Amino acid sequence: MQQFGSGGGPAGFNLDLSGVSAESKGGLVPAAVYLVQFDTFEDAATRAGTGRYIGAEFSIIGGEFDGRKLFENFNYENPNPKAVEVGFARLKQFIIAASNGQAGGNANFEVLQQLQGAEVLVDVGIRKDEEGKERNRIWEFLTKDGGKITDQGIVAQANPNQPGPAPAAAPQSAAAPQTVAPTAAAPTT
Repeated sequence: MQQFGSGGGPAGFNLDLSGVSAESKGGLVPAAVYLVQFDTFEDAATRAGTGRYIGAEFSIIGGEFDGRKLFENFNYENPNPKAVEVGFARLKQFIIAASNGQAGGNANFEVLQQLQGAEVLVDVGIRKDEEGKERNRIWEFLTKDGGKITDQGIVAQANPNQPGPAPAAAPQSAAAPQTVAPTAAAPTT
């Protein structure tokens, strides 16, 4: 743990906050499609202690929300079989998108470790959690070039990186997601 100042305790720090904005950079990102990088993962127990999941962390790349974090939990042990089914399907979708179709048959520590740093597009929405608090939710993983993952393989999307208008401030659950492109020019095909 980092220590500040000479005292090392609560009375020993002196932080210069003059160049820091008082406005929070946290909170929700608007519903849209974002380019993200797969940063890290962990194997964790559920809060109830009755199951396990892979907790994955992603960072948005480019645009107004550059560096913001998104999280996904892939259930693989749970007393609810539907939770496991959804967790497996979403994990497979992510692995196929991140590997551009080169992986997806197995998921283990080594596979996920090899995918760290991979870039994918994610369709992000907003939903309410069990306590009624709004949270970002990754609805779908797409390949970096916008390919949709299906049981038949990767289906190419028309102009997936074409930037849309700036995302609306209010979440729109029924509206089609907008694409938020990175600030660098996307390659043309």
